[in-house]
Amino acid sequence: MKKYFIKVGFTLAEVLITLSIIGIVAALTIPNVTTHYRKKITETRLAKFYSSINQAIEMSEKDNGPKEFWPSIGNGFESDEEGNIDTTKSIPAVWFNIYLKPYLKYVKYDINKKTGNVMIYFSDGSLCLFCGASFQFWPDAKVFK
Repeated sequence: MKKYFIKVGFTLAEVLITLSIIGIVAALTIPNVTTHYRKKITETRLAKFYSSINQAIEMSEKDNGPKEFWPSIGNGFESDEEGNIDTTKSIPAVWFNIYLKPYLKYVKYDINKKTGNVMIYFSDGSLCLFCGASFQFWPDAKVFK
């Protein structure tokens, strides 16, 4: 009477080869997945910022008239002897407080005492630097210096 044995397990070599193939595939695909994820986050935050700033401008136009007639911003400021800007008289800060602050949803805002620029922090971790004549958007506020 012949006995037949059915091989049920795997040898150590087979397991190691399988794990190494899985590791190689993972090493090739994970960087692409994380890069795509970061791009998607940046695109989403930028679209959200673009939408919120446009809505804030539209709401401000209802209260302050058409934006074409708003005063120009420039980069003017008054500073003390040490070069620190009086944040109550910084032209970008005053302009922001009048035309955008009441209409934006943000976590906090800060005024740089050396430049007078307004930094607006949003709940999704992004940052908008308002430099008087322009907006600079940073999708990740942690990398802003």
